[in-house]
Amino acid sequence: TALYYPKDLSTLGKGHSVQFDIRDIKPIETGLVKGITNTIKSMTSDPKGFASSVYGDVKAAVQDKTITQMAEQTKNALETVSKPLTDAAQAQLKDIVNSGGSLNAQLNNVKSTIRLYMPDSLQFDYNAQYDKLSLAEAINSVPLVSKISTAITGFLENNKLSQAIQKKIGYTFNPQQQTLFEGIDFREFQMDFILTPTSRDEALKIQEIIKTFRSAAAPTKQTDLAGFFFVPPSIFEVTFFFNQQINYSIPPIRQCVLQNVTVNYAPNGWAAMVDGSPVQTSISLSFREIDLVDRASIEAEKLMA
Repeated sequence: TALYYPKDLSTLGKGHSVQFDIRDIKPIETGLVKGITNTIKSMTSDPKGFASSVYGDVKAAVQDKTITQMAEQTKNALETVSKPLTDAAQAQLKDIVNSGGSLNAQLNNVKSTIRLYMPDSLQFDYNAQYDKLSLAEAINSVPLVSKISTAITGFLENNKLSQAIQKKIGYTFNPQQQTLFEGIDFREFQMDFILTPTSRDEALKIQEIIKTFRSAAAPTKQTDLAGFFFVPPSIFEVTFFFNQQINYSIPPIRQCVLQNVTVNYAPNGWAAMVDGSPVQTSISLSFREIDLVDRASIEAEKLMA
């Protein structure tokens, strides 16, 4: 489905636009999910039978009265119950390790496309996490020398007499603080739009646009898996356009999730058209990228020709 606003979005005067391509996550039936589902189904649909089965395994394990053998057989019986889940979990973990630690799920083809005018504000934050480390504190944390080191630094840094002496002779204690890089955050950004319909058809289109965003931000309950699992909300691919061509003057946005949808049907006080639809609706969309932006990904970005 392709939706756009306003109706004259493609004209030269409104050549700038932002497009949201929405993809649903494609669940993969694995031994882990199947094993967990079957276990939960057994526990909930026939709790007595499930308990009897486990009890039978444990009872068989304790027939021998030797305590060591009882413990070993009980352990083996419990492992028999949990082994299918454990094996399946290890297989999934192996796949993650082999894929370089990627947790990204498989995606279906684009389900919906929404194109809107460029928002008035478009800000990207590139945040790195740093912490400070005092060399004196680092030495104080070393076993064996910590007591001596703590006593010395404590005397130099916190003792009033020491501070007075240092001031008198023209010195002050230097804790030798260092800046340490810790990591980076996922980028987050927000886009705000004001939607003002000029006709009933455009009012209906606005309703459909808002409904599509709300739907894409919501999970899907897997009823065929006893309702114990959600399929996560949709993944968004956001692209900026100018005159129907990708606008490379704006840094690209990686695949992201829609964290928050805020809709105000009366941004300037309630007013409605003759059919009851609001004369104006504001929508605020908060996104978060699902991949970290490192130096290599930035240097690979294509620039405007």
